[in-house]
Order: sequence, then C-alpha cells, then structure tokens
Amino acid sequence: MLEQRLQMNENSSQMINRKGDAASMFLNEVFERVEGKLMGLEQQQYLLSMEQRKERDNIGRIEVTTLKHSDEFRNMLQQL
Repeated sequence: MLEQRLQMNENSSQMINRKGDAASMFLNEVFERVEGKLMGLEQQQYLLSMEQRKERDNIGRIEVTTLKHSDEFRNMLQQL
C-alpha cells in the first residue's frame, strides 16, 4: 500500500516534470520566433531611416539648386 502510493507520487512527479519541460521548450521556441521578428523589424526601421535621410539630403540639394537657378534667372532678367 505504501509502496503503491510512493510509486503513484513518483509517476505524478515525473509527469509534472515532463509537462514542465514541454512548456519550457514551447516558450523557448516562441521566444526565438519573437526575437527573430523583432530583429527583422529593427533592420527594417534602420533601412527606412537611412532611406529617409537620403531623401532629406536630396530635397536639400533640390532646394539649393532651385534657389541657384532662380537667382540666375533674376540676374538674367535684370540684364535685359
């Protein structure tokens, strides 16, 4: 009788350990997937910020060129 209870407790303990291990493995897999997606998002954010920086530079160049051409145009009109 006592041996039977001891065996049942041991079996129950082993089952709990297996369930805990399975839950731990599942959580590790989820964590790895989330971590991978987060790294992808960080990379996308970095690439978008670089692209945005390039666009700002291009807009600045266009504005300077436009100003330069408008000054040249004004000078040409004044000479006429």
